[in-house]
Amino acid sequence: MRTVRISIAAVMLGSAAVLAVAAPAQASCPQGIASFEPQVNGTFAGTGINIRTGPGSDCTSLGHGQPGQTATFRCWRTGHDGARWTYLHNRATGVSGWSRSDLLSGGGATVSCGI
Repeated sequence: MRTVRISIAAVMLGSAAVLAVAAPAQASCPQGIASFEPQVNGTFAGTGINIRTGPGSDCTSLGHGQPGQTATFRCWRTGHDGARWTYLHNRATGVSGWSRSDLLSGGGATVSCGI
């Protein structure tokens, strides 16, 4: 009986630890953003450019941009790492998210997201 109680307590503590770690990442990696004007079309400046859930390399990758694929750049903001990130929509794959602006043609979006 004692072994069962200790196992249950260990499982409950393990679950709480996972939840505590996961919550901050979700808060700092927004899923989307409103549309901003003007929107600029551009391309990815390299192979396998990550498109992420938020403006930081710690955010989940939703897909990748490739050379020659067109993207609509919506707006930019400063990310967790101090770099400029662009919120975009990859027109070839349909994936929307954040990519580092220095990895996009023309340096990415020209309008600040204001957040």
